[in-house]
Amino acid sequence: MNNEDASAGPNRQSDRGAGEGGLSHRLTGVETRVAGLETRVAGVDARLARVEAKMEFVATREDIANVGRELATLIANKETSMQRWLLGITSAALASVVIALLRTFA
Repeated sequence: MNNEDASAGPNRQSDRGAGEGGLSHRLTGVETRVAGLETRVAGVDARLARVEAKMEFVATREDIANVGRELATLIANKETSMQRWLLGITSAALASVVIALLRTFA
């Protein structure tokens, strides 16, 4: 707050009992401050729009949680696939040994 804003308060000596002139002066001060606030809000709106545009490409907590769940599912599927391959290879190897033994001793 600058000195001009501080001196525009409702308890200034010159405004007490000044009638319309004091009220008019205070309204002008309020209008000036409102105009300044409107300018600042417009700047804030522009900044917010730029931030929101950049946020489109930023992951949210929900996005990260979804990726984690998808990754866990993929890993579980790969483990199952690897187990099936291992079981198939082991079964084929065991079948080969059994066939070899049957041919040898049959």
